[in-house]
Amino acid sequence: MSSKSKVIFLGAGDIWFCTGSRTLFRQFLKELDLHFNLECLFFQFRMEGMPDADENGMIDVPDFPAKVFTPVSNQAFGLLPRKIFRIVERIVLWVYLNRWMRTIKPDDALILHGNLGLIHTLFHKIPTKKKWWFKVGIIEEEEDSGIKYRLRKALELLNATRLGKRLIVSRPMGEFLNHEYGVSDAGDFIMPCLVDLDFFSWTEEKRKTARERLGVGDRFVLLYLGSAEPQQSPAETVEFFKRLKKHRPDAFFWIASGDQEYFKTLAEGIAPEDIRIEKLPYEKLPELLPAADLGCLMRQRGIVNRVSSPVKFPEYMANGIPVIIGPESGEYTNVVQTNKVGAVADPDDAETWDDSIKTFFDLYNTDDTNSTDLRKRCFETAARLSWQHYRPSIKKEFS
Repeated sequence: MSSKSKVIFLGAGDIWFCTGSRTLFRQFLKELDLHFNLECLFFQFRMEGMPDADENGMIDVPDFPAKVFTPVSNQAFGLLPRKIFRIVERIVLWVYLNRWMRTIKPDDALILHGNLGLIHTLFHKIPTKKKWWFKVGIIEEEEDSGIKYRLRKALELLNATRLGKRLIVSRPMGEFLNHEYGVSDAGDFIMPCLVDLDFFSWTEEKRKTARERLGVGDRFVLLYLGSAEPQQSPAETVEFFKRLKKHRPDAFFWIASGDQEYFKTLAEGIAPEDIRIEKLPYEKLPELLPAADLGCLMRQRGIVNRVSSPVKFPEYMANGIPVIIGPESGEYTNVVQTNKVGAVADPDDAETWDDSIKTFFDLYNTDDTNSTDLRKRCFETAARLSWQHYRPSIKKEFS
């Protein structure tokens, strides 16, 4: 039997469709498994297009280290009215949790994440005092008014005051939670969305090979990586590329996204030889991304982006890619300016873009080695935002 202490991760959310969540939790669980006797229970609420579960309600999720529990079948999802289905789903989940709670020991460490409001009806059955509430995003990203919003905020108040220490992705997230729910007596542990340097790792040789594979020659490559969520300013980024072309006529726009059709519509008017839109398997990214010269992180002002920790930032950095970033992208806007690894551009103020582009090229053209120094600074920034760097802190925190 293992002498490692036991850590239990209990979460709920979208692991099947959301690549960002899957990447974050996959790496977090791998780190915990290095140091502890890990038990993971993750609940994926049923969504359109998901596979059938096995006889135990479990599904295998690609590239995820644990099976995921889906409380109710695809058949019920198709037959029942959606509101009734969601009630049934949560009743089944409550029964499952009630049974599972009996396995928790007083010395176990418990990390809770996601929409688990029913946990509070069973709160008295949790014997351990070693608890963390893992808070990644905020409700306001989806809605900020109405009965459902108020109910979710009430449940979150319980989470914030009863589920122990707050495990958060940024200092602004902690400030937001303190304002909304009060200061946590247990304190905060800040763990940004981090990058795995065993997966992404820049070198000049990798960059040369990647550019040969991309077939861009000596052109300047602007990369947009990720989905077309509105808060990521996809339309504004397309317009930014058009402005960039005036400064760099050789600029090439590379869009790696699952939302290909949407981007094809946005990009009408850009010459075919100046753009490439494709969906890339995640496992292929390390051998291709170093080809880019500049990455897009033009996030809008507002509370959602202000408290965020976009994983794309350390991923860009690890591949030696400086960024054009929004004015309120978590703590990373300040990191970009301090470390000189890109420039700030406000997606809502196109009049400032020329100055942003000039600021970037002042960095890009400062040495005679094709900006190798800039890419080195990017990689050094990534090293401080890596799972490898945070490993000792994670081990200490949950021991």
